[in-house]
Amino acid sequence: MKLKLWIFNRIVIGMIIFFVLIGFWEFKWKPQYRPLYEEGVQHFHQGDYPMALTKLRAASDKAPNALDVILMMGWTNLKMKRFEEARVYFDRALRIDPRLREARLGAGFVALETGRGRIDTEMMHKDVTDHPADSDVKILYAGGLVQDGKNLEAARIYRQLLNDKDYGATARAELENLYGLKGSTDQVPNDELPPINRPAQLQMRYRASEGAMWQQGASGGWEKFYVSGVNLGTSAPGFFPGDPPEDTKVYGDWLRQAGEMNARAVRIFTLLPPAFYRAYKNQMSSGKAPALYQQILFSDPANRNLYEAKFMDEARAQVRDVVDALHGHGNVARRRGSSGGIYDSNIAGHVGAFILARDVTPAVAVRTNSINGDHKSYEGKYVTVSNATPTEVWFAEMMNYLITYEEDTYNWQHPVAIANWAGNEGLPHPTEEASEYHDAMVVDESKFHVTPKYGAGMFAAYGIYPYYPDFLLFESKYVNSRDNQGPNPMAGYIRDLKAHVPYPVVITEYGVPNSIGVARYQPINDWNEGGHSEVEQAQMLTRITRGLRDAGAAGGLVFELSDEWYKTTWITAGFEVPEDRRAIWLNELTPAKRFGMIGYHTRNWKLFAGDAAGWNSATTVYDSASTSSTGDGFDADRTVTGVKAAADEAFLYLRLQMKCLDCTGSAHDGKTHFAQAPLAVAINTLPDKAGSRKLPFGNVNLPSGANFLLYFGGDQARLMVADNYNPYETKPRGGWPTQPEISLRKSFTPSLGEAGFNDLVNEPNPPRYAPNGARFPGKQYDRSILRRGNGNPQAGDYDSLAEWNADARAGVILVRIPWGKLLYTDPTRRSVFSGFDGNSHVTTSSSDGVEISVFGLKPGANAADMGSATVASSLPAMNGSQGSKPKLYAWEPWDSVKLDPYVKKAYYAMQKEFAH
Repeated sequence: MKLKLWIFNRIVIGMIIFFVLIGFWEFKWKPQYRPLYEEGVQHFHQGDYPMALTKLRAASDKAPNALDVILMMGWTNLKMKRFEEARVYFDRALRIDPRLREARLGAGFVALETGRGRIDTEMMHKDVTDHPADSDVKILYAGGLVQDGKNLEAARIYRQLLNDKDYGATARAELENLYGLKGSTDQVPNDELPPINRPAQLQMRYRASEGAMWQQGASGGWEKFYVSGVNLGTSAPGFFPGDPPEDTKVYGDWLRQAGEMNARAVRIFTLLPPAFYRAYKNQMSSGKAPALYQQILFSDPANRNLYEAKFMDEARAQVRDVVDALHGHGNVARRRGSSGGIYDSNIAGHVGAFILARDVTPAVAVRTNSINGDHKSYEGKYVTVSNATPTEVWFAEMMNYLITYEEDTYNWQHPVAIANWAGNEGLPHPTEEASEYHDAMVVDESKFHVTPKYGAGMFAAYGIYPYYPDFLLFESKYVNSRDNQGPNPMAGYIRDLKAHVPYPVVITEYGVPNSIGVARYQPINDWNEGGHSEVEQAQMLTRITRGLRDAGAAGGLVFELSDEWYKTTWITAGFEVPEDRRAIWLNELTPAKRFGMIGYHTRNWKLFAGDAAGWNSATTVYDSASTSSTGDGFDADRTVTGVKAAADEAFLYLRLQMKCLDCTGSAHDGKTHFAQAPLAVAINTLPDKAGSRKLPFGNVNLPSGANFLLYFGGDQARLMVADNYNPYETKPRGGWPTQPEISLRKSFTPSLGEAGFNDLVNEPNPPRYAPNGARFPGKQYDRSILRRGNGNPQAGDYDSLAEWNADARAGVILVRIPWGKLLYTDPTRRSVFSGFDGNSHVTTSSSDGVEISVFGLKPGANAADMGSATVASSLPAMNGSQGSKPKLYAWEPWDSVKLDPYVKKAYYAMQKEFAH
């Protein structure tokens, strides 16, 4: 008995000690987070989110797993718009307790704000049922419904919230996005989509037949309709194709400009947001709406098989979505990289045609054809095809599905085509390298037939550019082709195409860009891909447009209305990284960005146009007090006394002030005299990391190095690159000793040391070997040559390609260097080329800016030899042959662009041409 009592007492005493220790831990020894947490909550409710976050962080340090702290950290970060940080805390809270409603709401708001992450609409529906008055839940539920493509259901909830004190403005904005009302005076519709009013008689306003396109006239008869117009790219600076503008005013301006250009048709490449179609309907009311050529862009099948069942269902859904949208009855789910919303603008009467588009990659065509060998023909109600490849049969099926759906649902028909490219039509091209990939990509319209039930008819839609494909440049029958004005390979090809295809041929895409850079040369009449001034672009487009008509095309659509900065070209591929920022800066070396007839000024463009007042706010790199002279008195009048610098989305600008630029004794002759007094500007984008310490004149040593050298000598300016920074190398080409190969270096890392300087040269046209044994030489492009010209668009000698100019009267040299020539991969963040990795991918480094040194030179016995020149003056001052540390010019990074459009000369040229 005593033993049991003793044991019992020990248990009791142990429990007492245990609870005492717990009490001490909880109230004395354990770190106390609650007061800090409560202070954080108090600051949160007062709207002082930074202080709330400070207190909550301190509470988290004491209790890192406290769920209430984790949750409040999420909400505080959300209020501060630190969405990714908020996402981390809400996800962590949900891992601890998946049922936690506040965490689910917070995660939902993060998904709503960022567009990344899914809102669980099933759980939200239950929350709405349980909490019908909770506007937080309603706004999230509506957002989730939009994610699920249930736009009409979402719109009902947004309408309920229009007068909500917290979410009324948000609900109105979401409704405007769904209906495409931003920038419009239209009111938010009170009703959902009206019922379909299917006419009793088949409707048709446009048709394709007898080698031409036709339009129904005012009296009901048919009139020939020559399709003269323009492609409407929607990715203005700052936008990508998957994220186009959602503003009716933006689209309204573009459509108005197309109409005022006398365009009879505009082509768009995919289904756009509802705002475009609302703007188009408004343009229709003005009587100046061009016919709309609506393209339906199919995505890639996941397993490279066009006949995969899921992909076929998705493709048919895309067809229905576009047809419904154009008839004003579209409820389209927003998919990744595509537009969606509620389409209530019926513009079917102004739709000139549908174009089915899929840039069929060789891999997709080869796999589709190889595993679907039984698909050799197809007989549809409206379209048939025989002796065809499975890829061609797939297009026939899609065409027939489109025509069937539109007639069954709306009792309308429109002409239909397949977006095709020169070379894919099935004609022989002996200079093209034969391969299974090339043959697989053929879509031959001559195999397609339409039945009498399809009155709107089929046409052929081809994209052709004067410099591509290669057979236009190599095959004698095209090289020797002519139009009414002279040589024109495109004209010869169109004649062959018309003879081969039994349908009207519309050239739905042609153009030339006005960029500084060149991506491809056309040796017959210099219709190159790039390297054209705005004046030259206008002249070439006029000539090509007339040539298309003379060759018998049923129409031509110029590419494109306005410049799109997001585009890239093989010649600069890999040098614009990261890719998701290339839409907010302009690489003038990429011609694809400059096809437009409407361009966009960069923010400091006037500096190169001669705006002296604008330079007052630019950065002064050196002033007259910085100048150092050798004291030998050589050409002291042409000493550089000051340097200013500026930057914008396209260029680095320099302004060099001189005592006198054109002095000859006591006279002024208006010339630069660089042969007698050369000038050099050493530039380093990676100071102390890359470039040459040894400059190629005067035995100058520059400790931090220079990776570029801007040299004014004779009447020319050149921008040379240090050999230890040059991404290109020249080496012998096997079997062709007169054609050295210029290629990108592999596994190359720039260095700092002693190196020479040479021109930056690449190869837009590599040598070609034809299957018949013919060899066609390549052509190189020297990027180092800078073109002199007037940058003022109002001047008679204006040159849009100019990169430097000299104002002799003011003693000023103006320079603008494209970022691409300085190998900036992203000037918005001051990122530059820093070599190639083992996979030949460009690597980048962060740059603090550019170091700039200026040297006035005295030529040696051979004035053309830079190496014999000595230094007469410098900025900054030199110590013997040792250069001082140069000044650094840095600019503020940017994350967005402001659109400043201007009309190019090509616009007015096409306006005049289309008027005929």
